[in-house]
Amino acid sequence: MNKAYLFLAYGAIFALSLLDNGRGPAYPSILKDFHLETSKGALIFSLASFSGLILNFTSRYWLGFLGPIKATRYSLALLGMSGILYWYSGQSHQFPLLILASVLLGVGLAICTITMNILVASGSNEKNRRKLFAGLHSVYGATSFAAPFILTFFISNSLTWKEYFLVVSLAAFVVLFISFFLNGLKKIKINKSPLKKSVPLSERFFFGVMLASYVSAEILISSRLPYVLEKAYQFTPNQAAFSISCFFAFLGLGRLSFSFINLRYSSGSILVFSLITSLTSFLLGFLISPYFYVLIGLFQSYFFPVAMNYISEIYQDRSEYMTTAVMTFIGVGLSFTHYIFGISNEILGTKISFVLVFFLFTLSLSLLLKINRQLARVSSKSSESL
Repeated sequence: MNKAYLFLAYGAIFALSLLDNGRGPAYPSILKDFHLETSKGALIFSLASFSGLILNFTSRYWLGFLGPIKATRYSLALLGMSGILYWYSGQSHQFPLLILASVLLGVGLAICTITMNILVASGSNEKNRRKLFAGLHSVYGATSFAAPFILTFFISNSLTWKEYFLVVSLAAFVVLFISFFLNGLKKIKINKSPLKKSVPLSERFFFGVMLASYVSAEILISSRLPYVLEKAYQFTPNQAAFSISCFFAFLGLGRLSFSFINLRYSSGSILVFSLITSLTSFLLGFLISPYFYVLIGLFQSYFFPVAMNYISEIYQDRSEYMTTAVMTFIGVGLSFTHYIFGISNEILGTKISFVLVFFLFTLSLSLLLKINRQLARVSSKSSESL
């Protein structure tokens, strides 16, 4: 286990989460300050995803050239710059600068999302990999929980979302600065050959769309839940902010617990359970009470870290290549999801548009069951040949 790799990965996701999860709670205020319709306001999410998509498509080239350490440092610089630009765009009321900030954030997110998973996979071993992936994403959950509270604290002290982004941008620069003093990073050589080892297109497609559907659903909830609760369920801004904080609290609690609990069930079975319970909680939220939406955070909490471990289990020395391929599909999914929700919100209304989450979960579950069946057949044939 290499602690320098793990520190950089955990520090990067901490800084990333503060910036990424500030957009959701701040979204209603951003729409108000810039006098935006929801379709145009959705650009701060969709353009961020689209710009990240370009990085995902070319990841096998720049990642092999830079390596995960340098790439993570570049991402931290971009994340910090995006926070400063969010602040300045709000101060000057320049919408193009808001879009530029979103693009920089999208690029930084795309790079960091790929590199931090590779850093954890490279800095861990088979025994502790699943727990370290869960720990990585528990940091995301905990920071996501804190972000709305920090924003609320700023507002209660006569500050705004603009000052929030300016302050939290410092986290990215601090982690970047510390990274230059982590001597262990210089001694680790990155094996670039897995990036050249191909995985069949069908496998990349099923895994990619399955994870893209899941991540799109999670991001749609985390970024739009305050807006949905205010518009469709008449929550006050403080009630909506508290609800999204509870969502992230469950998200962080679940991931933190999973870091210490060693479940004996297979990764495929755990992923299926996560999606079924998330679907159930969404339906209860839609049909009975919106407070059930908050519980989805608990059921989602362990999905992504377990999925990353699942990829490592299956593809082993090709897992880095598979990770970059999957992230490309996730980028595509996010780009379309933000755009579709923005358009459907104006045509169908906020509550009906939120049903997109249900369809995304259902698609992810259907593909996951197909993947598990295929792997079971392969395993069965291997046993028979022995």
